[in-house]
Amino acid sequence: MRNWMRLLVKILKDERGWIIPAAIAAMGAGGLMSAFGGEDEDIYDPYSALRGQYTNYLQGKLGTTTPYKYNEAFNLQQPEVEKAAESTILGKLGNLPQAEEYKGKVEAAKKQQIAREQERAKGQLDQEREMYNRLGLVSSTPFLTRAGELGDESLMRQGDIESAMDIFGLGYGLQSEDLMNQIASGWTGLGMGLGAQQRGYEQYGQQMSMQDIIRMIEEEQGWGQQAASLLGSTPPERTLTPDLLSQLGEILTNTGSIGLMGGLLGGKK
Repeated sequence: MRNWMRLLVKILKDERGWIIPAAIAAMGAGGLMSAFGGEDEDIYDPYSALRGQYTNYLQGKLGTTTPYKYNEAFNLQQPEVEKAAESTILGKLGNLPQAEEYKGKVEAAKKQQIAREQERAKGQLDQEREMYNRLGLVSSTPFLTRAGELGDESLMRQGDIESAMDIFGLGYGLQSEDLMNQIASGWTGLGMGLGAQQRGYEQYGQQMSMQDIIRMIEEEQGWGQQAASLLGSTPPERTLTPDLLSQLGEILTNTGSIGLMGGLLGGKK
């Protein structure tokens, strides 16, 4: 660069060693500045990093949506007493008493009473046989007639027992069904109340998760708006300064103008 400038100065000098004013004046300041260089643009932006971050933020948000995500931090802890109640209710709901169980008990009681009657009739027949045996009439017609009478009487009593138990069982069955329905309804109601309470727990967590998402979105948008406002109100500062060659051209232009004026004045003398 220095050698090039020296060559240019030698070209512009005359035989006396003076820079030729006419050549410099002919070129003019603009010509010299254009020949020697131009202007440097200085940009001062204290928020350059923030502009880059904001641009990347907007590019990442374009074409995207915020998905819903359940936040387990909002889960409500179930009290111990409620856990115990839940276990009891679930156990009862899974093993409700059935009316058929009580109907089966009535049937078993009827069979038991008939069996007792049969045992009682057999014992009475044995007593009659022993009595007729002592009389030597165990195989006689009177004993056989008596045995038949005892058997018929026992059958009649068994029939009465069966009829009475059937009638009792019918009423008892209806009462059992009504009682079982009441029991089932009671436990079902408790279960539904507990289920509604548990749904309330779940809804609370869902609602709070949604509110938290809205809070985060609004907070993010707020910071973005503040950044946009700051960057919009503080644009980059641009300044134009002549470079070294331009400054040299200006000096030469001024020198040439002075030399030209001196030459003119000298000519008048």
